[in-house]
Amino acid sequence: MSFREYRGKGTITLVSGSKINCEFILSHIPTKKPILICTSHDVAMLSLLGEIIQKTPSLKYSFEGLLEDSVGRITIDIMYCINFNISKELIYTSTFQPFTKVQIKYQQISTDSEVDYIAGLTNLLFIGTQWVTRANENMLSKIPLNIEGRQVSLELLEPYNDISKSLSEEQGVKVTAHLIIKAPISDITLIRDIFDEICVLLSFASGTWITWLYEDYFLENRLVETTLLASKTLPYNPVGRVIDTPNGSDLKEYLETTYSNYVQVKDSLGMNIVIEHYIYSKSVRIIELKYLIAAIGMECLISHLSDYFQVTKITADLSSLRNGLKALLEHFDIPYEQSDLDFIGIRDKIVHTGRFPPGLSPSQELEKLDNLYNLYDRTILTILGYRGKPYLNTAKKFTKELVP
Repeated sequence: MSFREYRGKGTITLVSGSKINCEFILSHIPTKKPILICTSHDVAMLSLLGEIIQKTPSLKYSFEGLLEDSVGRITIDIMYCINFNISKELIYTSTFQPFTKVQIKYQQISTDSEVDYIAGLTNLLFIGTQWVTRANENMLSKIPLNIEGRQVSLELLEPYNDISKSLSEEQGVKVTAHLIIKAPISDITLIRDIFDEICVLLSFASGTWITWLYEDYFLENRLVETTLLASKTLPYNPVGRVIDTPNGSDLKEYLETTYSNYVQVKDSLGMNIVIEHYIYSKSVRIIELKYLIAAIGMECLISHLSDYFQVTKITADLSSLRNGLKALLEHFDIPYEQSDLDFIGIRDKIVHTGRFPPGLSPSQELEKLDNLYNLYDRTILTILGYRGKPYLNTAKKFTKELVP
């Protein structure tokens, strides 16, 4: 089911350079990339079919269209044809999947114009710290943030209980919140970096993958441009929070505390990849895969230590995974016990046999996984400068504690 749909008339440009006029429907579905369906009576559409049959190299097409209200112009630089059909009435229908972003411009504005960037976030659930009125209903659904001096805000689109029920029942992908930043239109690249960095941090805090599917740009409350994105999505995961995200104050403190530190170590310690492995681990169902993917994420973090220590001029024994892990924990002064290092042996056993070590009951296997997650949580939060602040201890049934 699409959550955004656009209709109008447009022009397909073929690989050969030929152009075909058509009517179109552009649909954006949360779990898939945007889909463009073009229909035409023009026999020139057979040229498209001919290119497909001949397997013309690349088979990249482009598209320009005008919305039926004639105020918005759609541009797709690169798209691929994924289906072609001819009806008995000789109506030609072709379906395309955009490879690049889909831009919809409603008004030309200067690059120095300051706009409100609004990103549609998937699967984010929280209770705000400020009240907002939507559809004549007051909701505690806004969190104002100070991100490196920029005024940013998160806003839920529906009441918390409604979104929570919908996500828990469907466990799919749904746009639930907006991330809003005010900045000049010329700062779009920087703003997208901020969107990406905040989404990674939100994903870690929530234990579920959060991304943005569209961007709306507003100038003085007028929509001037929309960008639809082919973002990677994962189904909603109702368990596995690291931060008590329903508590808006905790989420606010977490984002404002960790953002700058995350930017600093995103590349040097591969933190974006490490967190992505963490979320993938929580998204799969098989416990051995959960454990293995989480262990790989820790290994990824340790693999960056050599370059990180070289830059920071620190000498450490990185001759083995175990030594590397100890060096990491000791460098960041993260409390640990020798049993915390046991995940390396369990990881080896799963790699070679596909199973946990013999003798462990299902509940003990789950306990081992929770202990690994807790080590993961404490390690990342400490690196991100969150020591001494509240988190949910997975190893203690998500008891709220301070990061040691």
